[in-house]
Amino acid sequence: MRISALAITVGLVGLPGLSLAAPDIYGRFDVSLDNRSDYPGSSARSLLSDIPSVLPPGGGLLVDAWELESNSSRVGIRGSEALFDEGLQVIYQYETQIDVDGDGQAFTIRNAFLGLDTSVGKFFAGNYDSVTKLADGDLDQFDDTPADMGAVFLGQHRNNNSLNWQSPSLAGVSLMLQAAPGEADVTGIEVRDGVADTLGASVTFEQDMLYAALAYEQGFDEMDFPAPLGAGVGVDTQIARGSIGVSLESGIAFGAIVEVFELEPLIVGSDKLDGRSWLVGGKVAATDRVTLKAQYSMLDSDDLDTELSVVTVGGEYKLGKQTMMYALASRADTEIGAAAPARIDESGNLLSLGMRHKF
Repeated sequence: MRISALAITVGLVGLPGLSLAAPDIYGRFDVSLDNRSDYPGSSARSLLSDIPSVLPPGGGLLVDAWELESNSSRVGIRGSEALFDEGLQVIYQYETQIDVDGDGQAFTIRNAFLGLDTSVGKFFAGNYDSVTKLADGDLDQFDDTPADMGAVFLGQHRNNNSLNWQSPSLAGVSLMLQAAPGEADVTGIEVRDGVADTLGASVTFEQDMLYAALAYEQGFDEMDFPAPLGAGVGVDTQIARGSIGVSLESGIAFGAIVEVFELEPLIVGSDKLDGRSWLVGGKVAATDRVTLKAQYSMLDSDDLDTELSVVTVGGEYKLGKQTMMYALASRADTEIGAAAPARIDESGNLLSLGMRHKF
């Protein structure tokens, strides 16, 4: 005689002293129709990780096309459950990015972890947002759209194999530490085999109308540079970010983010490569259903001979509690490369009309 898993679960839940918490299933679908005209199509991290490939004649930095895009659509499960020891809970999450438009990778891991929630904070391990990424708060007015701040900020990434501790909030202040072993990853001529080859820390203040954060991360990467450095160069990376934002009861919100980075090629005699990114933006709730937004951001590095500025305006219209339409217009000015004819010096435009539904 076969007994279904559902029947077993129902029976176990009914036993005295045993309570199994069901996980939450959540997600988001986001699809937009975009028109790009000489507009950047890659993230800042992808751009700086493969500099020669974005230069003419075969470069892919600037896109000129109509596109139907799936913008960080996702599905996930998450939950927590009390354990035998009082005050101790297991916490878990698995979130995957999904391809709604059908022309990309079907599933890509996002935040996923297993850990414990204790009286001194949360301890968890897995694939998780870097401390610099978390320090942007909700200040990116066009987050997860084709005009996302990731185009000009190097610190918008996740770290796999990460060990994390997040403190309880005390008077609005919380701390976070993150470390990740390199697992014998080879970058250039270096083998990363330590327990904390990536190491980051942040402090965040969030209370009433004010948000502020400071974050720092040191890690590593492998990058392709123009001559004389060449391709497959291992680099040590350092990224520091500061953010501040204000949200008023009137429906007005504004904020700024500043980030500085340093790339140190692991080649004798090579110089460190510095750069900076910054952003200012804000929004206003014109009605209960209409929100208007504007934002300016820039990436600037003399050492990499790169400058990218983006100005974006747009709005959202609520169709329901968890469904909205949005539209945006963006202009980008891109300068990259050492000398003609390899140099890119172009102005481009982006128009996007999208729909987003959360569940």
